[in-house]
Amino acid sequence: MHKFTRTIIFIFFISFLPRVILLGAVMAKNNGNASCFFCADSDRYYKRAISFSGKSGVYLSPYEDTEKTLPWDPPLYSLFLAVFFKLFGPSPLLASFLNIMLFSICACVLYKIGGIIFDERAAFMAAAIFSFYPSLLIFTLLILIEPLFTLLILIGAYFFILYLKRRKGLFLILSAASTGLSNWAKEAAFFLPLVMAIVILLKHIKQPKALFRTLPLLMAVYIITLAPLSIYNYNKFGSYWLSGKMQHYFSLRYFDFLSRQKPDLAPPGGIENPKNSLALEINLLPLKRYFVKRKHFFGGTGTLSMLRVFGYDIANDETGRAMWQLKGPFEFLAFIRQKAGMRWVIYQCLAWIFVACVYITSFLALLVLFFRKKYLEAIFIILMIAYFSCVYYYPRNSRYFYSLTPFFSLLSGYCISSLAKER
Repeated sequence: MHKFTRTIIFIFFISFLPRVILLGAVMAKNNGNASCFFCADSDRYYKRAISFSGKSGVYLSPYEDTEKTLPWDPPLYSLFLAVFFKLFGPSPLLASFLNIMLFSICACVLYKIGGIIFDERAAFMAAAIFSFYPSLLIFTLLILIEPLFTLLILIGAYFFILYLKRRKGLFLILSAASTGLSNWAKEAAFFLPLVMAIVILLKHIKQPKALFRTLPLLMAVYIITLAPLSIYNYNKFGSYWLSGKMQHYFSLRYFDFLSRQKPDLAPPGGIENPKNSLALEINLLPLKRYFVKRKHFFGGTGTLSMLRVFGYDIANDETGRAMWQLKGPFEFLAFIRQKAGMRWVIYQCLAWIFVACVYITSFLALLVLFFRKKYLEAIFIILMIAYFSCVYYYPRNSRYFYSLTPFFSLLSGYCISSLAKER
């Protein structure tokens, strides 16, 4: 067996086995009841998948698709689950297992990306960091859309990097198609082609003919990929938006913009949840405070979700209110010790150390990349991180960090590999 194939198989299993073991431990703790894998959004995905599959649910009643308005979520993840529900019957355990499979494939694709951008050692380190990133241990088990969405983003990034290296139009087509398809899972990638366009502009800035060939091709394939969903939604619901969520938040941002430019044009009664506006907060707050306020997003480790699936009482309203009033890491550790004991405090500290090391090595990696004049690679990764940091403005949920983790893992893996070479 070729060394590369052996490495890919090894990466798949170091991503797959720990999560399968964790899945078994959670099932044993909950006496075989897989309903613990549901969280805030899981109910919608699961019910819609049951509707698509035409099966009856085990834990939830079938979803009656009688809504007259645009569905809140794009359909791809529910369609993906529905295929397997059709074959094996609906089950939260099956949905969780499928997410583990998707995540393990993500790790393999990330290894491929690292091998193209850097080298085999850096690629292996990146895949290992991604596989053991603390929050991804638990969020992969929950019935969430992130593993499928992240896989499509990584496939798009893989073909895009191949295009940058080999300049073949086919790779750009596949990249644009995968990026477009990711919006069928989650609308967060809607403006991602702008990142790709910036990188293409930097690469072909002295070659206007190549620039005018590639940018129209990128946008054409991307639009063609999105068009069927948009047309379907218009024919059935009278809206070109990809989902109800997308329509809602675009409208919210638009009215927020109007209120700041022309207050008299703001809707009666003000704007819904103005504190959630990313643009407003960036204008009013220093960058430092912006990151501090989003400490759960950038520094989250998934520990609370881990405690919840293991049966600890942290999900009730009273506990939730107390948790969000905590002012610092020591109060948070005291909260965990009170709810779950000292061993979970140790786990939380180790998780924080892991995350801190990833951030530090990622920053050092950027310095090394610029020092070695690998500008295009550094700019691409920076833009991907910046894009998803801006798209996910909600400050208190580390689940949304899922899509940023592969790119921090690439940087961290490159730094560790470079340090190892120096020795």
